[in-house]
Amino acid sequence: ARAAWVEGKRGDRGKAIAQMRGLVAEDPGFVLGWRQLAGWFDAAGRHRECLDAADHYVGIEPQNPVAYVYRGEAKRNLGDRRGAAADFARAFEIDPAFEVSGLNLITEQLATGDVAAAARTLAKLREHADGPVVKLRGVQVACRQGDADAAVGQFHDLAGDPETGRGVLREAVQAFDAEGWGARLTSELKDEAFAENANPALAGLWAERAAAAGSLDAVADR
Repeated sequence: ARAAWVEGKRGDRGKAIAQMRGLVAEDPGFVLGWRQLAGWFDAAGRHRECLDAADHYVGIEPQNPVAYVYRGEAKRNLGDRRGAAADFARAFEIDPAFEVSGLNLITEQLATGDVAAAARTLAKLREHADGPVVKLRGVQVACRQGDADAAVGQFHDLAGDPETGRGVLREAVQAFDAEGWGARLTSELKDEAFAENANPALAGLWAERAAAAGSLDAVADR
């Protein structure tokens, strides 16, 4: 197993997979082998093989939330959003403090239109975590609930977190755009961007949106 892992690190993923496949054929209960195969197949875009490896992983460790997350990601990549949601839900049920499972579950619940369930998952997740991506999910859920005021409040909370990166902020902006609230958010962005100790990424996002809206003079003035 270590030899296969080394080949993977050296960049020869094909050889690594072949070696690890040989190992799990000899010892089908070798859980780390299935987990590693799932990761390699995922990285290679071989999603059906990833799903097969993740199925074995779940079968060996049915109480391990990580196994369900691997399988949920494989199902999502194959277009099975409801199946993915079921696996993420099981992972979150096993360990509500496992942030990755809760975040993925909310994504799938929103994708399948179960906004009420997404709100419940978010509330439970916030009992254990409150990082930037959790705050982002707060924005996304509020937007899908049609509550613009709550969404703006969640956005302010997100923007005020110094750990929030530009990519996360951009996803939050996209959630507003999807509801047709982009103009309102551009104004909010301006207030946030030029506040004391503001996240530098906010100014860039505001400038992009202002320029796209034809307000080049406003950007130049700043």
